[in-house]
Amino acid sequence: MGITIGLSILPQRIDPLAWQKVYEESLKLLLHYPFASLKTINKEGFELAVYSSQVEHCPDDFSKRHWSVCGDLKTKKASESFCLYYDLRHYLNSTKNIKDSTASEDIVTTLLHDQAGGTRDVFYSKTQGNPYHNYVLALAMLFETRLAPYVLAEGIITLGQAQKAKKWADRILSEPLEIPVLLSPEKLQLRLEKTLHGLELIKAMNRVWIGDRQILFNHCLDTFGQDLLEEWFIGELKEFESANAVGTINKMILWLNGTGDLEKLAVLSCKKEGGPLFSVRDFCEAVAATWLTIPNEKYAFLKHFDLKAGQSETVETLLVDLVMKAGLASQKMEYYLPLSEANKILLQVFPGERDAIINTLEQEHSYLEKLIRAQKKEMQPLLHLVETKAVQEADYGDVDELFLYYDENTSLDEAQDVLVHNIAALIQVAQDIHGLDELVEAAEKKGWKWIIYNAVELEKLIFTEDAWKWVDAEKDEQLLKILFTAVAIYKFSGMAANFGSFVRSLFENREFALKVKGLIGQ
Repeated sequence: MGITIGLSILPQRIDPLAWQKVYEESLKLLLHYPFASLKTINKEGFELAVYSSQVEHCPDDFSKRHWSVCGDLKTKKASESFCLYYDLRHYLNSTKNIKDSTASEDIVTTLLHDQAGGTRDVFYSKTQGNPYHNYVLALAMLFETRLAPYVLAEGIITLGQAQKAKKWADRILSEPLEIPVLLSPEKLQLRLEKTLHGLELIKAMNRVWIGDRQILFNHCLDTFGQDLLEEWFIGELKEFESANAVGTINKMILWLNGTGDLEKLAVLSCKKEGGPLFSVRDFCEAVAATWLTIPNEKYAFLKHFDLKAGQSETVETLLVDLVMKAGLASQKMEYYLPLSEANKILLQVFPGERDAIINTLEQEHSYLEKLIRAQKKEMQPLLHLVETKAVQEADYGDVDELFLYYDENTSLDEAQDVLVHNIAALIQVAQDIHGLDELVEAAEKKGWKWIIYNAVELEKLIFTEDAWKWVDAEKDEQLLKILFTAVAIYKFSGMAANFGSFVRSLFENREFALKVKGLIGQ
């Protein structure tokens, strides 16, 4: 599972001087956000990876000059690195991801046919939705905008994110950015209709599109008309063996939201010659599963857990969505039709299937209503929190982010205070372990900092340069011992996934380390 951003190019088609010009322009964006990059420093013979503010590397070496970012120094959250070279020959000489030396006239065409066609991946890495996601997207959009049609921004990105990235970048750059072609139905159509028309054009647009499917469906409906879209839609339905498959239901939601025509959907699904010819009972189950007959207000509470416009999806939000809406798929249904009206329409289309229609629709409708009521009741305590003004106005930072920026003026609630006391108690217990004392006694011969460097290198932990500045200058041995003990707990306790964020806060924030020190022994 990963949240990615990619940038692909046709280097044979790009003017090297134009590429260098856009690279120079990208440096303006890099200067306006606290991007972090990875570099290695030496501490008493130990090689430690650190997050650095130096994002451009080898600026005086034409062939090696590049920038690289992997996170940001404000939240200190990072994931994979995104790297881009000044010299276009870096990509011309590369053999990575190349299958065909023939360069296309448009990179979208190569994507459409699943052929490398001379394309190169400049980067295709995971941000995991961390805060630098939209800012990396702005960098990718810059290159696509300036060097179209030979550059493509792609990945797990949304129109809202692209709009947010554009708004930020446009305040910095002299010329505005464009929304990526794979998120703009109008631009995508213009690019593809040079070689494709009609049904084949609709298929092609749907094949490469990465945005909200409803946006593309509505565009095709308005542009090509319902008759041609019906032909495409029948082909899509025939890809599924059953009417109540998840894929079929999603297609039905697109249709109902876009057309509001249940009668035509029934005909295309069950009666149209050359169509999928689903059974009436299965079709009725699928219609119920779209939530067509459930009033929107009955499941409006689920909207509290949707992402805001432009907010980055993360692995955590994906998992939360999966857990919070278990049994209640994240519905995209916007169109509503009362149950009685749905029954009436389907009885007109299938006059001999009264029992199948009435029994199936009403049974499934009743089941969904009960499921929604049960889920809402179970989620009531959380809904109360979400709906309070205090929570609505709060900064939705992680608890460990609170510790990351903790100072003497920070107010902790009861739960947070207990958590800090628990961290201190855990460190104290670990320091009292006989085996650890022996290790500390041996390490004291070389100094506390030596053992910290050693432990951090072994565990491949990464902190910022600022963190090492205070650690290197620190003379309080008890504070240094706390840092070492935290790394030891991270390694030996089997709590790495939970404890790693606290280790980060201890190293990055001396004030938080002092807070923990003050609680040792209580």
